Amino acid sequence: MKGNPDQKRRAKERYRKRTYSGLWKRLWTPEEDNIILSSSKSDRELSIELQRSVTAIQVRRSRLNTWRKVYEAFEFEEEN
Repeated sequence: MKGNPDQKRRAKERYRKRTYSGLWKRLWTPEEDNIILSSSKSDRELSIELQRSVTAIQVRRSRLNTWRKVYEAFEFEEEN
């Protein structure tokens, strides 16, 4: 497989078809962000409701909280 670029390309295509890698990711909406941050439901329940994986919800919540902290710190610096 090292020497033949066509064979390598076909192998990559087979892998992508089998694993669905390379597909576009569904973007998060502001409504989903609000639900994740304000809901008292478990991550499993949110997963079913939003049609997202539990891991995706946990990662998104973590990132939103990190961005919120950065934004609040930036606002505080501007006020002073």
